[in-house]
Amino acid sequence: MILAIDFDGTLCKSMFPKIGEPNQIVIDFCKRHKEMGDKLILWTNRTDELLNDAVEWCKEQGVVFDSVNENLPESIKKHKTDSRKIVADHYIDDKNWLITDLEERNMISKDRQYRAFEFEQKEDMKVDGQAVTFNNPTVIFEVDGVKYYEIIDARAFDRTDMSDVVLNVDHQGKPAAKTKNQTLELRKTESGLFISADLSKNATGRELYEDISNGFYDKMSFAFTVRKDEYDKQTRTRKILEIDKLYDVSAVTVPAYEATSISARSFFEAEAEKERMELRELELRRKKLNLLLATSRKELK
Repeated sequence: MILAIDFDGTLCKSMFPKIGEPNQIVIDFCKRHKEMGDKLILWTNRTDELLNDAVEWCKEQGVVFDSVNENLPESIKKHKTDSRKIVADHYIDDKNWLITDLEERNMISKDRQYRAFEFEQKEDMKVDGQAVTFNNPTVIFEVDGVKYYEIIDARAFDRTDMSDVVLNVDHQGKPAAKTKNQTLELRKTESGLFISADLSKNATGRELYEDISNGFYDKMSFAFTVRKDEYDKQTRTRKILEIDKLYDVSAVTVPAYEATSISARSFFEAEAEKERMELRELELRRKKLNLLLATSRKELK
């Protein structure tokens, strides 16, 4: 068996370009498989001196690789090519995704709705913000000068599943904080839903905090599904009565989030189209009525 193993964040804690503390579980795993006769390939984006340092560090930990960033000779012979991708039976990487993970990790979904909100950066690598303001009419969509509003009811989160909410980037990828380990806190008050996150507990969180400090993210968004809502045609207002599940809170880069989401637009576009169809129907009826009246007048003459 051939194993391709990443370095930063896998064999050692992620502190690139420095070498972090050893990840003993992975190191012991490599040693064990080496003893079993398996082949190990170091597969890393490090080059030149940084790569040499990594190789020497691995030797000091007792891990000797059969190849470094290159295919094994037997693989080249077998496949009759030296592909750019390392040929291996398994790839071990802290940023690796399994196919079975994609549905869960790729949180952008047509079934979910997304709303943006402002947040504030705090000291000690913390961020917080008010994700929802209850009973506050917000313009979600506008077409032909007509505005459509949304209100989230104060009881909308009373039965919401918030048992496993994560904080990530653009609604996907490795969590920077999560409710299950208390690094992400969701707090419901009379005025709304507040979030508070401690980004100091893992490399992903610390990197995100640094990106926020450098101005790469200035908006957040939360993803949810709706269990129950109602729509007032007179005021063109959708009222969300019950939110079924809150999936994640995310630092976002996509400009569309600043206004609304595709899911919200589709809802209000459908309502706007209904209004246009009703107006066309009324106009058609008016024309038919005028035609009938004109015909009646002619007959009377």
